[in-house]
Amino acid sequence: MHSTLSDISAIKGLKNLYSVNFQQCPISDISALANKPLLTSVPIVYNGITDFSPLGSDKNLSQAYGYYQDVSTNGYYLSSSTPFYTFRYNNLIGIDGKPMKIRVADTDDVQHDHYVKYYLSNWKKNAGVVSNDVKSVTWNITGISSEPQSIHYMTINYKGSYGEGGWFIIPFIVYD
Repeated sequence: MHSTLSDISAIKGLKNLYSVNFQQCPISDISALANKPLLTSVPIVYNGITDFSPLGSDKNLSQAYGYYQDVSTNGYYLSSSTPFYTFRYNNLIGIDGKPMKIRVADTDDVQHDHYVKYYLSNWKKNAGVVSNDVKSVTWNITGISSEPQSIHYMTINYKGSYGEGGWFIIPFIVYD
């Protein structure tokens, strides 16, 4: 299904559901897909999902396609006098209920980042550093011009153990 459907809560009570296909919808909450004993197939690609844990309760699930999620936030105005900014990504949860791994999306890697090639964090080498707990990234904006209309992106890739995941994109403008 390719649509503007964003709320799937209406299917919460459907216990005999065995397959759903929500692709290219602005869906972010999939809690309605939890506890579906007959659910075997869930293609939910090209949405905005960051928490896949509701699918962990579906024990017969054999196909869960949850890749190419694209989550964007409102932009930020960042001061050039503060060179480092840290953003936490606490709600990136995999099907297994564990935090998903994150990495800075900073190269146009055909296998990984081609979908977001215009939103990469490539203004400098090592623009962002992932923390040891893999829940935050500290971004270094030194040297970025504060030209008006010059938009940059702090983009991370998140991926769970079943292949679910996507990109979290934060646009920003530097000012003096």
